[in-house]
Amino acid sequence: MATNDSTAPAFNSTPAQNAAQFPESGEPFAIWYSLPPHDEVGMWAINDDHGDGIFEAYSYVDAVKLSRALIASFQPHESEESRAGALACLEALRIVEHLTSAQHPEMTNEEYWRSRESAAAAMVFAAGKPSPFLSGFVSAFAEHYYLHHTGKPNLYVWKPEAAMTEYEKAAHRATYDDEEEIQHV
Repeated sequence: MATNDSTAPAFNSTPAQNAAQFPESGEPFAIWYSLPPHDEVGMWAINDDHGDGIFEAYSYVDAVKLSRALIASFQPHESEESRAGALACLEALRIVEHLTSAQHPEMTNEEYWRSRESAAAAMVFAAGKPSPFLSGFVSAFAEHYYLHHTGKPNLYVWKPEAAMTEYEKAAHRATYDDEEEIQHV
């Protein structure tokens, strides 16, 4: 087991040194190194808006990205519009869940792709009138959610169709011909 965290700010730091340099903090969105007793390696922890450690990351870089994302996105959700958005998302998630539960072993590849596209369309539609960037973001999230219900994608290998050109998407789908059915269930 490794004793150095190569992602730490000081690349030669040991986990114990990381824990000393980044102690647990009650500050909102703070990053600290969690080193359980008697463990050689710990995890980078990130606090929520109340200062409670709720997220963990394997690398310091990922912890910083998550902390920044939390800071940038933190807004109290107390408006009618934000509640309406949450309810629209819930309704879209119900549609996606229905689409994933309707899969069956006899489903053709065309039916599978149409179901996946419908899931993404339901989520984008629920988002109102999103910008092209947000539309792509929501589509990729919907694809991941859909695939998570039918088998967990490897996020370090998988590329969402929302991020593909039409040529890439056609080539990707061509890898599944009629003889080699997609595992639908």
